[in-house]
Amino acid sequence: MQQDRLRDNIARLTALVGRDCEVWLIGSRVTGEQKETSDYDLLVMGDVGILPMLRSQPGLLDPDLDVLVQRAPGDFRSPWGDKILDDLDWQLLDDSRATYTGRSKDDDPATGLPKRLTLPAIRIWPS
Repeated sequence: MQQDRLRDNIARLTALVGRDCEVWLIGSRVTGEQKETSDYDLLVMGDVGILPMLRSQPGLLDPDLDVLVQRAPGDFRSPWGDKILDDLDWQLLDDSRATYTGRSKDDDPATGLPKRLTLPAIRIWPS
C-alpha cells in the first residue's frame, strides 16, 4: 500500500470517529519484518463508541488495513471480523512511541505456555 493510500484511509477513519482518537501502527511495519505483501496493522484508541460506529461501515477502509479498536484497556477487537487482541499491556514511552506486551501465537517449548512478546508501536494519528 502506498503512503498516500494509507493517509487517505486514516483520513476516512478519523473523519468518521472524530478527532478524539489515536491511531497506532503496530506489527511488521514497525518491527521492520514486513514483506512487500504485508498489510498495515492499526490500533485505534478513543471513545467507547468507535467500535460500533466502525461496525456499521464495513467497506470504509482498504482491505490492506487490519484495524483493531480498543474496547477496554488491554482489549482490542476487530470491527469487521473475529480478530481479538486481549490481555495486552500497553506502555506509552512518549507522545509518538509505545510498547505492547501480549501473548504470542507460539507456545514456549520449555513450559508449553504461550510466550509473551513486547513489541513497538508508533502513533500515526494525530501526527
